[in-house]
Amino acid sequence: MMKFDRIEKLNIKSRSTLSAGYIGSKKFFIKKYTLRKGKESGDLLKVRCEQLCYKHLSSSLNLPKLIEADYNNRQLVLDFVKFRNARASKKTIDDITDFQSRAMKRIDASFLPIVTCDYYGVTLRRLAAELQDKDITKASNRIFAQFEKNKHTIAKSAKHFSHGDLRLENVKYLNKRLTMIDLEHSRMDNPMCDLACLYVDLYDKKPLTDYMMNKLAKMEEFDEGIFNLMVCRRCIEVLHALKGHKDSHSYIAAKRLLILKVQSLDLHQ
Repeated sequence: MMKFDRIEKLNIKSRSTLSAGYIGSKKFFIKKYTLRKGKESGDLLKVRCEQLCYKHLSSSLNLPKLIEADYNNRQLVLDFVKFRNARASKKTIDDITDFQSRAMKRIDASFLPIVTCDYYGVTLRRLAAELQDKDITKASNRIFAQFEKNKHTIAKSAKHFSHGDLRLENVKYLNKRLTMIDLEHSRMDNPMCDLACLYVDLYDKKPLTDYMMNKLAKMEEFDEGIFNLMVCRRCIEVLHALKGHKDSHSYIAAKRLLILKVQSLDLHQ
Protein backbone atom coordinates (compact mmCIF):
# COMPACT_ATOMS: atom_id res chain seq x y z
CA MET A 1 0.00 0.00 0.00
CA MET A 2 1.41 3.37 -1.03
CA LYS A 3 2.86 5.72 1.58
CA PHE A 4 2.25 9.44 1.07
CA ASP A 5 4.10 12.41 2.50
CA ARG A 6 0.77 14.05 3.20
CA ILE A 7 -2.91 13.53 2.41
CA GLU A 8 -5.56 16.23 2.00
CA LYS A 9 -9.25 15.35 1.98
CA LEU A 10 -11.10 16.69 -1.06
CA ASN A 11 -14.35 18.61 -0.65
CA ILE A 12 -16.33 16.38 -3.03
CA LYS A 13 -19.64 14.79 -2.08
CA SER A 14 -19.21 11.02 -2.15
CA ARG A 15 -19.99 7.95 -0.09
CA SER A 16 -16.27 7.10 -0.35
CA THR A 17 -13.45 9.20 1.09
CA LEU A 18 -11.77 11.16 -1.70
CA SER A 19 -8.35 12.69 -1.07
CA ALA A 20 -5.27 14.13 -2.73
CA GLY A 21 -2.03 12.39 -1.76
CA TYR A 22 1.44 13.85 -2.24
CA ILE A 23 4.82 12.18 -2.65
CA GLY A 24 7.26 15.04 -3.01
CA SER A 25 5.77 17.35 -5.64
CA LYS A 26 3.79 14.56 -7.32
CA LYS A 27 0.03 14.60 -6.70
CA PHE A 28 -2.28 11.58 -6.71
CA PHE A 29 -6.02 11.00 -6.41
CA ILE A 30 -6.99 8.57 -3.63
CA LYS A 31 -10.37 6.87 -3.30
CA LYS A 32 -10.94 4.99 -0.04
CA TYR A 33 -14.11 2.93 -0.33
CA THR A 34 -16.66 2.82 2.47
CA LEU A 35 -18.60 -0.38 3.14
CA ARG A 36 -22.18 0.02 4.34
CA LYS A 37 -23.35 -2.13 7.23
CA GLY A 38 -25.45 -5.00 5.95
CA LYS A 39 -24.44 -4.30 2.33
CA GLU A 40 -20.77 -5.26 2.50
CA SER A 41 -20.89 -7.96 -0.20
CA GLY A 42 -22.56 -5.68 -2.73
CA ASP A 43 -20.19 -2.82 -1.93
CA LEU A 44 -17.15 -5.10 -2.26
CA LEU A 45 -18.40 -6.15 -5.69
CA LYS A 46 -18.55 -2.48 -6.68
CA VAL A 47 -14.97 -1.98 -5.45
CA ARG A 48 -13.84 -4.97 -7.51
CA CYS A 49 -15.65 -3.82 -10.65
CA GLU A 50 -14.27 -0.28 -10.57
CA GLN A 51 -10.73 -1.42 -9.91
CA LEU A 52 -10.95 -3.95 -12.76
CA CYS A 53 -12.14 -1.20 -15.09
CA TYR A 54 -9.09 0.92 -14.28
CA LYS A 55 -6.82 -2.08 -14.75
CA HIS A 56 -8.22 -3.20 -18.09
CA LEU A 57 -10.08 -0.30 -19.72
CA SER A 58 -7.89 2.75 -19.15
CA SER A 59 -7.11 3.30 -22.82
CA SER A 60 -10.57 2.29 -24.08
CA LEU A 61 -12.34 4.73 -21.77
CA ASN A 62 -9.66 7.45 -21.69
CA LEU A 63 -9.30 6.99 -17.92
CA PRO A 64 -6.63 8.58 -15.72
CA LYS A 65 -3.50 6.47 -15.23
CA LEU A 66 -3.89 3.76 -12.60
CA ILE A 67 -1.20 3.87 -9.91
CA GLU A 68 -2.54 1.32 -7.42
CA ALA A 69 -5.65 -0.82 -7.05
CA ASP A 70 -5.57 -2.26 -3.53
CA TYR A 71 -8.68 -4.38 -3.13
CA ASN A 72 -7.85 -5.71 0.35
CA ASN A 73 -7.46 -2.20 1.74
CA ARG A 74 -10.32 -0.88 -0.44
CA GLN A 75 -8.16 1.84 -1.94
CA LEU A 76 -7.71 3.14 -5.48
CA VAL A 77 -4.90 5.52 -6.43
CA LEU A 78 -4.87 7.38 -9.75
CA ASP A 79 -2.78 10.04 -11.38
CA PHE A 80 -4.32 13.39 -10.40
CA VAL A 81 -5.89 15.00 -13.48
CA LYS A 82 -8.12 17.96 -14.22
CA PHE A 83 -11.45 16.98 -15.76
CA ARG A 84 -13.77 19.26 -17.64
CA ASN A 85 -17.41 18.74 -16.69
CA ALA A 86 -19.86 17.71 -19.40
CA ARG A 87 -22.64 20.22 -20.00
CA ALA A 88 -26.24 19.43 -20.79
CA SER A 89 -25.88 20.09 -24.49
CA LYS A 90 -26.37 18.59 -27.94
CA LYS A 91 -22.61 18.12 -28.23
CA THR A 92 -22.52 15.99 -25.08
CA ILE A 93 -25.40 13.88 -26.40
CA ASP A 94 -23.58 13.52 -29.73
CA ASP A 95 -20.36 12.45 -28.01
CA ILE A 96 -22.07 9.88 -25.77
CA THR A 97 -24.30 8.33 -28.45
CA ASP A 98 -21.40 8.26 -30.94
CA PHE A 99 -19.24 6.54 -28.33
CA GLN A 100 -22.00 4.02 -27.71
CA SER A 101 -22.28 3.29 -31.43
CA ARG A 102 -18.58 3.14 -32.26
CA ALA A 103 -16.62 2.09 -29.21
CA MET A 104 -18.81 0.26 -26.68
CA LYS A 105 -19.34 -2.87 -28.75
CA ARG A 106 -15.58 -3.25 -29.30
CA ILE A 107 -14.61 -3.01 -25.63
CA ASP A 108 -13.67 -6.34 -24.10
CA ALA A 109 -15.31 -6.16 -20.68
CA SER A 110 -15.68 -9.93 -20.23
CA PHE A 111 -14.04 -9.63 -16.79
CA LEU A 112 -17.16 -7.82 -15.49
CA PRO A 113 -20.34 -9.54 -14.20
CA ILE A 114 -23.14 -9.97 -16.73
CA VAL A 115 -26.52 -8.47 -15.85
CA THR A 116 -29.27 -11.01 -16.50
CA CYS A 117 -32.92 -10.38 -17.24
CA ASP A 118 -33.84 -12.04 -13.93
CA TYR A 119 -31.69 -9.46 -12.15
CA TYR A 120 -33.82 -6.62 -13.57
CA GLY A 121 -36.97 -8.16 -12.15
CA VAL A 122 -35.48 -8.99 -8.75
CA THR A 123 -34.03 -5.50 -8.39
CA LEU A 124 -37.27 -3.82 -9.38
CA ARG A 125 -39.29 -5.90 -6.95
CA ARG A 126 -36.90 -5.12 -4.09
CA LEU A 127 -36.87 -1.39 -4.75
CA ALA A 128 -40.61 -1.19 -5.29
CA ALA A 129 -41.27 -3.11 -2.08
CA GLU A 130 -39.35 -0.42 -0.17
CA LEU A 131 -41.26 2.42 -1.78
CA GLN A 132 -44.23 3.66 0.20
CA ASP A 133 -45.93 5.34 -2.75
CA LYS A 134 -48.77 2.98 -3.78
CA ASP A 135 -49.03 4.38 -7.29
CA ILE A 136 -45.38 3.59 -7.96
CA THR A 137 -45.83 0.09 -6.61
CA LYS A 138 -48.76 -0.55 -8.94
CA ALA A 139 -46.80 0.72 -11.93
CA SER A 140 -43.87 -1.47 -10.92
CA ASN A 141 -46.00 -4.61 -10.82
CA ARG A 142 -47.10 -3.96 -14.40
CA ILE A 143 -43.54 -3.25 -15.49
CA PHE A 144 -42.50 -6.62 -14.02
CA ALA A 145 -44.95 -8.27 -16.38
CA GLN A 146 -43.42 -6.46 -19.35
CA PHE A 147 -39.92 -7.51 -18.34
CA GLU A 148 -41.19 -11.09 -18.13
CA LYS A 149 -42.91 -10.77 -21.50
CA ASN A 150 -39.71 -9.47 -23.12
CA LYS A 151 -37.41 -11.77 -21.18
CA HIS A 152 -36.15 -13.75 -24.17
CA THR A 153 -35.59 -10.64 -26.29
CA ILE A 154 -33.56 -9.01 -23.52
CA ALA A 155 -31.64 -12.24 -22.86
CA LYS A 156 -30.66 -12.56 -26.53
CA SER A 157 -29.65 -8.92 -26.92
CA ALA A 158 -25.96 -8.04 -27.09
CA LYS A 159 -24.22 -7.29 -23.81
CA HIS A 160 -21.57 -4.57 -23.91
CA PHE A 161 -19.61 -2.63 -21.34
CA SER A 162 -22.09 -0.53 -19.37
CA HIS A 163 -21.23 2.23 -16.92
CA GLY A 164 -24.42 1.46 -15.01
CA ASP A 165 -24.98 4.96 -13.61
CA LEU A 166 -24.46 7.22 -16.62
CA ARG A 167 -25.74 10.50 -15.20
CA LEU A 168 -24.39 13.72 -16.62
CA GLU A 169 -22.25 14.33 -13.52
CA ASN A 170 -20.42 11.05 -14.20
CA VAL A 171 -19.51 12.15 -17.73
CA LYS A 172 -16.28 14.16 -18.03
CA TYR A 173 -13.77 15.29 -20.60
CA LEU A 174 -10.06 14.60 -20.23
CA ASN A 175 -7.73 16.11 -22.81
CA LYS A 176 -10.79 17.01 -24.89
CA ARG A 177 -11.93 13.37 -25.05
CA LEU A 178 -14.97 11.82 -23.40
CA THR A 179 -14.40 9.81 -20.24
CA MET A 180 -16.38 8.59 -17.23
CA ILE A 181 -15.95 8.52 -13.47
CA ASP A 182 -17.45 6.42 -10.65
CA LEU A 183 -17.28 3.04 -12.34
CA GLU A 184 -18.52 0.96 -9.38
CA HIS A 185 -21.74 0.00 -11.17
CA SER A 186 -19.99 -1.09 -14.37
CA ARG A 187 -21.19 -4.40 -15.76
CA MET A 188 -21.80 -6.24 -19.03
CA ASP A 189 -25.30 -5.06 -19.86
CA ASN A 190 -27.70 -4.08 -22.61
CA PRO A 191 -26.56 -0.78 -24.19
CA MET A 192 -30.05 0.63 -23.65
CA CYS A 193 -29.29 0.71 -19.90
CA ASP A 194 -26.78 3.56 -20.08
CA LEU A 195 -28.81 5.48 -22.65
CA ALA A 196 -31.88 5.21 -20.41
CA CYS A 197 -29.87 6.57 -17.43
CA LEU A 198 -28.82 9.61 -19.42
CA TYR A 199 -32.32 10.15 -20.79
CA VAL A 200 -33.86 10.17 -17.30
CA ASP A 201 -31.17 12.56 -16.09
CA LEU A 202 -31.91 15.00 -18.93
CA TYR A 203 -35.68 14.60 -18.86
CA ASP A 204 -36.45 18.07 -17.50
CA LYS A 205 -34.56 19.58 -20.45
CA LYS A 206 -37.21 18.85 -23.07
CA PRO A 207 -35.44 20.12 -26.23
CA LEU A 208 -32.42 17.96 -25.37
CA THR A 209 -34.43 14.78 -24.76
CA ASP A 210 -36.20 15.29 -28.08
CA TYR A 211 -32.81 15.71 -29.73
CA MET A 212 -31.50 12.61 -27.95
CA MET A 213 -34.44 10.49 -29.13
CA ASN A 214 -33.82 11.57 -32.72
CA LYS A 215 -30.19 10.49 -32.34
CA LEU A 216 -31.12 7.16 -30.79
CA ALA A 217 -33.59 6.35 -33.57
CA LYS A 218 -30.67 6.40 -36.01
CA MET A 219 -28.54 3.98 -33.99
CA GLU A 220 -28.37 0.48 -35.45
CA GLU A 221 -28.56 -1.17 -32.04
CA PHE A 222 -31.41 0.98 -30.71
CA ASP A 223 -34.38 -1.05 -29.45
CA GLU A 224 -37.23 1.24 -28.44
CA GLY A 225 -39.10 -1.43 -26.47
CA ILE A 226 -36.11 -2.38 -24.32
CA PHE A 227 -35.15 1.29 -24.00
CA ASN A 228 -38.59 2.16 -22.58
CA LEU A 229 -38.34 -0.69 -20.08
CA MET A 230 -34.89 0.50 -19.02
CA VAL A 231 -36.23 4.03 -18.60
CA CYS A 232 -38.97 2.69 -16.32
CA ARG A 233 -36.40 0.72 -14.35
CA ARG A 234 -34.18 3.78 -13.98
CA CYS A 235 -37.09 5.96 -12.84
CA ILE A 236 -37.84 3.47 -10.06
CA GLU A 237 -34.17 3.52 -9.01
CA VAL A 238 -34.25 7.34 -8.85
CA LEU A 239 -37.53 7.39 -6.93
CA HIS A 240 -36.16 4.87 -4.46
CA ALA A 241 -32.93 6.82 -3.97
CA LEU A 242 -34.87 10.05 -3.43
CA LYS A 243 -37.83 8.67 -1.48
CA GLY A 244 -36.87 10.89 1.42
CA HIS A 245 -36.83 13.96 -0.84
CA LYS A 246 -40.17 13.82 -2.64
CA ASP A 247 -40.23 17.57 -3.19
CA SER A 248 -36.94 17.49 -5.11
CA HIS A 249 -36.90 18.39 -8.76
CA SER A 250 -35.35 15.04 -9.74
CA TYR A 251 -37.96 13.01 -7.83
CA ILE A 252 -40.86 14.88 -9.41
CA ALA A 253 -39.36 14.60 -12.91
CA ALA A 254 -38.70 10.85 -12.52
CA LYS A 255 -42.24 10.23 -11.29
CA ARG A 256 -43.72 12.17 -14.18
CA LEU A 257 -41.56 10.33 -16.71
CA LEU A 258 -42.41 6.94 -15.21
CA ILE A 259 -46.13 7.62 -15.61
CA LEU A 260 -45.63 8.62 -19.26
CA LYS A 261 -43.46 5.60 -20.07
CA VAL A 262 -45.84 3.21 -18.36
CA GLN A 263 -48.59 4.60 -20.57
CA SER A 264 -46.38 4.23 -23.65
CA LEU A 265 -45.97 0.56 -22.78
CA ASP A 266 -49.77 0.35 -22.70
CA LEU A 267 -49.63 -0.16 -18.94
CA HIS A 268 -52.33 1.92 -17.30
CA GLN A 269 -52.20 2.62 -13.61
